[in-house]
Amino acid sequence: MIDKPSILRRTNYGIRLYTHAIRERWPDEMAMKISGDDCGICRNPLTEDGPRTLHIWVEKLPSEQRLPDRIARHHDEIGFVADGDCFDFAERYYGKSGQELLDYLNSELNLHLEPGWNPYSSHLTPQLAKLSDEGPRCSFFRAPIGNVTPEREVTLAEVYTYIVGDQAYERTAKLRSISDPKEARRYNALHFDYITASGTFTSRKDECLVQHSGIMTIDIDKIDNVDDLFDRLLQDEYLETALLFRSPSGNGLKWRVSVDLNGFTHAQYFQGISGYIHQTYGILIDQSGKDVSRACFLAHDERAYLNPQFS
Repeated sequence: MIDKPSILRRTNYGIRLYTHAIRERWPDEMAMKISGDDCGICRNPLTEDGPRTLHIWVEKLPSEQRLPDRIARHHDEIGFVADGDCFDFAERYYGKSGQELLDYLNSELNLHLEPGWNPYSSHLTPQLAKLSDEGPRCSFFRAPIGNVTPEREVTLAEVYTYIVGDQAYERTAKLRSISDPKEARRYNALHFDYITASGTFTSRKDECLVQHSGIMTIDIDKIDNVDDLFDRLLQDEYLETALLFRSPSGNGLKWRVSVDLNGFTHAQYFQGISGYIHQTYGILIDQSGKDVSRACFLAHDERAYLNPQFS
């Protein structure tokens, strides 16, 4: 269904409605710098020269609202644009309203909310084919984990669309209802699709790496306060988050950070990051991330974060 809740789930609470417009006007600039729920002061694409006066943030909604629990809002410091939310902004920017606006956003942002659409089908739309040529690429594998032959290459934007969409919703809910740890691990291995975030492969083996993505896999398990650490990681001043989402179990985080491997091997860089995270956050991360072919299971998380530069 193409409605406001579904659009919010696919656009990081509406942030992409802003970043899409900003990048359309200034494609060579970073759209925004997000710190927690604050997206900072951004260029205003509704003005002629685009001064940095548009403050954008994500605000928690009252419990009685029938939308997802958060929505992106804005305030223009010079008063050129009235205060409002992402849909108010989009209505003015695109000159459309009501269902016409929602249908247009679905098409313009390649959200593919139409029934029956599969982002991992072998028949890509022209828009998705264009998107797939941009940014880091990794290999996508169908469940179970014993399947080591990739189905195709995907971008982080496509992975994000999968995570915030409905593809893994039912299996994620089912996994989290299983109380027996052994049975839960078995269900996870059999039912969750996965990617190799650190690159593309002909087979899921380190020696079968085709090209490194420039993305490092960091898995943090058994966290007491997942949401608190989620926000802290996004604000890390040394590691740039590319993609961050909650693990299938719900008590861990899958943190994907951008790295420059010039002069370092994947394993060397991972060890450096591992030491930094332990020293900074007091956390021991999953050491299997040192393997470049490390599998990353894709769970449903409508609150996942995607760096705007990959959207």
